[in-house]
Parts: sequence; C-alpha cells; structure tokens
Amino acid sequence: MTTLNLLEALTSSLSSALHLQEVDWTALNPSPGTGTGTGTTGEGGSGPFDFQDVPPSAPPEVKKLGERIFGAMKFGGLAIAVICFGGAGIMMMAGKARNHNLAAQGMSNAVWVIVGLGALLSTVSIVGFFANG
Repeated sequence: MTTLNLLEALTSSLSSALHLQEVDWTALNPSPGTGTGTGTTGEGGSGPFDFQDVPPSAPPEVKKLGERIFGAMKFGGLAIAVICFGGAGIMMMAGKARNHNLAAQGMSNAVWVIVGLGALLSTVSIVGFFANG
C-alpha cells in the first residue's frame, strides 16, 4: 500500500466514524454577497463559512491585567535599580579608601545597572506600544 492509499483509507474511516457523510454541508453555505469581503474567505463569502474579522483588541479584563503586569515590571525594575545603584555607590566609597579593585567593580556594576535598566524600560515601552495599538 502506498501512502496515498493509507491516507484515503484513514479519511474514509474517520468520516464514516464521525458521520460526516450525513451532514448537509450546503445548509452552512451563506447566500452570496453576505460577506464583508474582509474575512478569511475572501471576496463575497466564497467558502462554506464566512467568518467576520474580529477587531484586534484585547478584552478589558486582559488589558487591565497587562497594564498591571507592565506597571509592576517597570516600577519593580526601577526599585531594583535604585538598590543596585546604592550597592555600587557603597562599593565605590569603600574601594576608594582601601581597595581600588572594589571601587572599579562598583563602577562596572553601575554601568551594567544602567544597561539593564535601559533594556527593561525599552522592552516595556515597545511591548506596551504594540499592545495598545
């Protein structure tokens, strides 16, 4: 048996098992011209189903949850950045007096905090822009 014969046998057994041959599929076909022409079936509802386009907006509950998550990411990231800047400043102050390597590490940490903060805030801004349309 070839693959084509196997597929034909599979589809016929599935359609008979699901009683798909008994369904009147012509009853589902809308009258011509009822479609908007912007659905998934193309111009004028040419297929058996004429789906209307759904506006690309989230339900209000999901939009509120998304705003809450983005706000938590933004302000949580800012709070963590303040703590990290404080730690980097303490490292620079302590390293200035005794250990110069500690001061250099504190300065390096401050640079990475700025980079991470920029990445976080730009990500939240870009995703928020596209989510709100």
